[in-house]
Amino acid sequence: MNQSISVSYTTQGERYEVPLVYRIDKEAGILTVSCAVNMTTAIPSWLQIRKFEVTAQLQQGRYCALYNANNDSRNIDCSLFIDKAYAAIMHCEKLNVAVGKAV
Repeated sequence: MNQSISVSYTTQGERYEVPLVYRIDKEAGILTVSCAVNMTTAIPSWLQIRKFEVTAQLQQGRYCALYNANNDSRNIDCSLFIDKAYAAIMHCEKLNVAVGKAV
């Protein structure tokens, strides 16, 4: 089932509200969050995609996002937005997320 969420993102002093439609699929400890930008108007120029996926693996009761080269091949604002959208969706769905530690 598809859900909706609006994700705030600020870049270069300008704040954007980006509406998303997402679906979560779980299979054998792997969670896939599939998202689509739900804008009928033009999307901001920094957001170079209309669809993206984030995959996470369940480890010790928390989901750890797996690296996806497709999400990093965009500009930095686009990549950071994807990370923020993933965090917002996981929070909304009340799913535990593994938090990385600085080395």
